[in-house]
Amino acid sequence: MMKMLVIVSVLAAPMTALSEVHFVVTVSGRNTHATDVRVNKSIDMTVVAEWPQETHTYVIYAPSMPELRGMQIANHYTFGETLSTASQTLQRIVHHFLMAITNPAGGKAETGPIRIDYRRDDQQDKTSHELAGITVNVLPAARWPLAGTIAGACTMLSLAAGAVMLKLRRCRLLATVGPIGPSAEDGYLAKLDSLRQLRLAGELDTFFSGMEALLRDYLKEKYVIGNIETWCANETGPAGPDEVTVAVARELLGLAHQVRYGNYKPGPHEQQRMFDFVKSLLTKNQPRRPAPEVEHYLSKESRHD
Repeated sequence: MMKMLVIVSVLAAPMTALSEVHFVVTVSGRNTHATDVRVNKSIDMTVVAEWPQETHTYVIYAPSMPELRGMQIANHYTFGETLSTASQTLQRIVHHFLMAITNPAGGKAETGPIRIDYRRDDQQDKTSHELAGITVNVLPAARWPLAGTIAGACTMLSLAAGAVMLKLRRCRLLATVGPIGPSAEDGYLAKLDSLRQLRLAGELDTFFSGMEALLRDYLKEKYVIGNIETWCANETGPAGPDEVTVAVARELLGLAHQVRYGNYKPGPHEQQRMFDFVKSLLTKNQPRRPAPEVEHYLSKESRHD
């Protein structure tokens, strides 16, 4: 997948009641409305709505692209998060799109204008906002560079084969005992511990917002699940989470949504259940560590490579 970044910032009209809502469109990193992508590849596009947490809460509806051409939405998921800056705390609603390019090489793909409907949570009238779209130039598929000579290519292959043989015994051992060093779960457990301090301090809105973001990020990294609410088991096969885990995750993410947007006050049992579920999920997925004598063997062998 080819990922790029395009940032387009639009501030709602200052005279309207919703002037504090700020919209940003990103497609991973560059400041331009036009970008290049290889044929049959995809881009990640994110539409963010943010506003100061001290003001009203807003309902942000899924963005629409009525003039979409040469690409299609392959996946879409949304989540909320809290972002702290040096001067303020921002509430954010994130809509993330995986856009698959369908036009042939030499053509263009366009999102067209991106329309967003939104409203204050205590009002029924919606406001519509339109953001500038993204234009993609579709390039031919990349080709492998030609080798200088057949002999040179054979030499490179021989060197690679030798390196593979030298590593083969260690790779077999690693496959048996599991990876050495910190795992992905270790990083998430460290974040979980910091979130625990927020709960102890009584900052429940921030605690549940952080727990939701942590759980969604972990499911995406571990199982490639973009949106657990619409995920089906056949998307990842037997490597995905079991039905009970999925059901509980959906329930707890719904609870987090009620806390952040419905002014719901969770009791001690619900707070503990949210924390215990995420901790249990991370702990049981930690890879099995090698025994000390295996670590010693591997470290000795690595010095001879």
